[in-house]
Amino acid sequence: MDRRKAIKNIALAFGCTVATPTLLNVVTACTDNSVSTNYLFLSKSEAELVERLTETIMPKMYFPLVETMNLTVFLDQMFYHTENDKSKENFRKGSKAFENELSLNHNKKVNKISNEDFIATFKTYFNPEKEDAVFNLLNDDFNELSPDKKTDFSMYTFLTKVRNYCLFGYATSEAFSSETNFYTT
Repeated sequence: MDRRKAIKNIALAFGCTVATPTLLNVVTACTDNSVSTNYLFLSKSEAELVERLTETIMPKMYFPLVETMNLTVFLDQMFYHTENDKSKENFRKGSKAFENELSLNHNKKVNKISNEDFIATFKTYFNPEKEDAVFNLLNDDFNELSPDKKTDFSMYTFLTKVRNYCLFGYATSEAFSSETNFYTT
């Protein structure tokens, strides 16, 4: 009699062992698949803004490798490890100023603004005719600027840092160097 119970229990245990992974897959498939990144420096809203800026600066249509690089994480780590506290503070001020400017211009939250409107606003700040004035402003001392110029200074600091780190991250990536080597050999 005990043999029958033992065989029954072994069959039940084997069935549970086989069915458990399938059941777990079904349960986890119902959850949100988005990957949460823990940034060292960027807040969630700053990371979203930087992500949109990287997509604007380096469109996937022209730079297909950008999709695999995760430049937002690169920028976050570079800022966390290499920039001083003053630069970090200016970056945060500029991020907030640019976010406010976008919201005011389009009467929407940043994540609700269409890509066309986002690109149009971005292009107004990186206008080739204004470039000399922008870099002259960035060479000035922040403490000696008038209050209205301080906002522009912070915003342009933010935008140029994002642009520079995007280009730096792309140009120094392994994927870019292997692609470049493919075309040069």
